[in-house]
Amino acid sequence: MVLSEYMLPDRDGIELLRHIRSRYGDLPYIIITGHGSEAVAAEASRYGVSAYIPKRQNPVSLFSEIYGKIRIEQRRKDEVDALKEKEHRCRAIL
Repeated sequence: MVLSEYMLPDRDGIELLRHIRSRYGDLPYIIITGHGSEAVAAEASRYGVSAYIPKRQNPVSLFSEIYGKIRIEQRRKDEVDALKEKEHRCRAIL
């Protein structure tokens, strides 16, 4: 999983997202930003961002939302892994 700020020293989080997608496929990717906009959110969505979190909230709420998104992505991964294991078992039986 990648947890990234939108404003990075040498590129923005969308550029990093595109690189991650081209190299690692569907690896979960969460962008956190204080400089975002609807246009940035739309572009992130176009490249398959897992979550886009604006920093317009107090730190406790922000970290709670980040933690919640991480837990959701972990559950998704666990479910996909379980399905792959079941498929593997079914293929072995057949």
